[in-house]
Amino acid sequence: MPTERSTLHALIAKRFDQMLERGLVQEVQELLCRYSLHCDMPSMRSVGYRQVWQHLKGEYSRREMRERGIIATRQLAKLQATWLSGWENITHLESGDRNNLQRLVQKVGAT
Repeated sequence: MPTERSTLHALIAKRFDQMLERGLVQEVQELLCRYSLHCDMPSMRSVGYRQVWQHLKGEYSRREMRERGIIATRQLAKLQATWLSGWENITHLESGDRNNLQRLVQKVGAT
């Protein structure tokens, strides 16, 4: 059973905040200084990088960049969940579940 939406949203926000705390803005800033990048490049269109780029260009405040990054990540997670829902015999693993390894071993042993 997939994670409840509210739990997933909280995990996404926590993860995005961790990325910011660990230097995401500085990373993008260094990339922009070091390389000739433009906003249409796939790497700069990725979730998180795009919002930081826009923040560094002055389009968003830091708060708005964070909010937009979290929203974009939620949208990506929904897209991925929708895509995976079409797969047969899929085993859902919950982040932080200590029984994931045991579940995987049982699943692999059953095939």
